[in-house]
Amino acid sequence: WKGQRFPLEACISGWTMLHREDAVIEDIYVDDRIPRDAYRPTFVKSLLMVPIRRQEPLGAIGIYWASAHCATEQEIGLARALADSTAVALENVGRIRQLDRIQRLADTDPLTGLSNRRAWNTVLERALSAVTADPIHVLMLDLDHFKRFNDLFGHPEGDRLLVDCASRWSS
Repeated sequence: WKGQRFPLEACISGWTMLHREDAVIEDIYVDDRIPRDAYRPTFVKSLLMVPIRRQEPLGAIGIYWASAHCATEQEIGLARALADSTAVALENVGRIRQLDRIQRLADTDPLTGLSNRRAWNTVLERALSAVTADPIHVLMLDLDHFKRFNDLFGHPEGDRLLVDCASRWSS
């Protein structure tokens, strides 16, 4: 199965997510929800699958057995606890990514993709307050007569010039 993707409708984890309920399967070869051909080359005989979050599932966690086994209430409870912990972790990762994205938007000029003055001030303040033996190098560039260029050729051309300069400076 490594590296393969299955449509939700064609696998037991998908069934678990779509139905938002656990699947306790003692014999995978007699349960219609199981794509038997996909499981034949594996060791799996029994399984337990629980959704990661019942409302709007994010995925599913499966526990597999190589011999016939009916999952106990304790095993189901442990799998649900693992799924709940996984949901919290994934939601926290999502929040962190969202905060990182918001921070990048706040610190980046939307036209050029370069850091804006707020980001510049933050980075410079950190660099100057850091105790280090390494020298600090600062480079500032200025486009002479940019306002006159913008007034002469228009804002769209001025934007193109800024984007071109930013691209060259970045490379």
